[in-house]
Amino acid sequence: MQKTRTLEFAMIIEGEITLVLDLEEVHLKAGETVVLRGVNHSWSNRSGNPCTVAFSSHDGRY
Repeated sequence: MQKTRTLEFAMIIEGEITLVLDLEEVHLKAGETVVLRGVNHSWSNRSGNPCTVAFSSHDGRY
């Protein structure tokens, strides 16, 4: 898992992926977007198919 000091936007372009957090997992599909700020997280593609994700990171001072 990683914890960044940035504000991160992740938009699922194609396929599906699982966002793994400390206490839960979130299944994301194409067209969905998630915003992360200072949380432990990792990504897991459990579908067996390719997944394309667009990331944007910004200064996360808060």
